[in-house]
Amino acid sequence: MYHHIDENPENYTTGSYLPLCITPETFDAQMKLFSSENLWIASLGEVSSYLRQKETCTIQVKKSLTRIKIIVESEYDIPLTLKIKINWWKVKVKGSLNDGEYSGSFYLNVVPNKEIVICRVLL
Repeated sequence: MYHHIDENPENYTTGSYLPLCITPETFDAQMKLFSSENLWIASLGEVSSYLRQKETCTIQVKKSLTRIKIIVESEYDIPLTLKIKINWWKVKVKGSLNDGEYSGSFYLNVVPNKEIVICRVLL
């Protein structure tokens, strides 16, 4: 979390050893480092909305022998991250923000109110 970004960080001292301000150059360097690590970078308002959505959404799941359909129902439109654990050898995901083939446990970023289909890959 950042409090201030300013060319003159010394204007934001409180006498403690914790800095309250960083320079724009330091901020840019840190954002480049964080973005290379596959981290979510967001404002406090975005994080707050994500948490509200996480607490109020419902997840509908329909399973068959070879397919799972998931819909995250929400009044918000912020993508959510779901942790999926399957017993199938391999699956193919369609409708998420990170479609592909997976096995075991994996994370999916999903858009609310959009159907995600997880299909079993047969040997």
